[in-house]
Amino acid sequence: MEIVLIITGGIIIVSLFSAGFDYLSKRSKKVSTETQKTVVEMESRLSRLESKIEEREDRVLHLEEEVSFFKNLIEKK
Repeated sequence: MEIVLIITGGIIIVSLFSAGFDYLSKRSKKVSTETQKTVVEMESRLSRLESKIEEREDRVLHLEEEVSFFKNLIEKK
């Protein structure tokens, strides 16, 4: 009788461990999908910010060229 209880208890414990680890693995996958969504959102925000920076750099270069041109005009007179 004792051996039956030991075997049954062992099967129950193994089943609980496997169910617990299954739950933990599914939970970590859920977190990773949420993290993946956040990463995609951050990448899109980063690309928009980079495009704005490039646009501003182009404006600054254009202004520098204009200032340089006008400076040369003033120096010639």
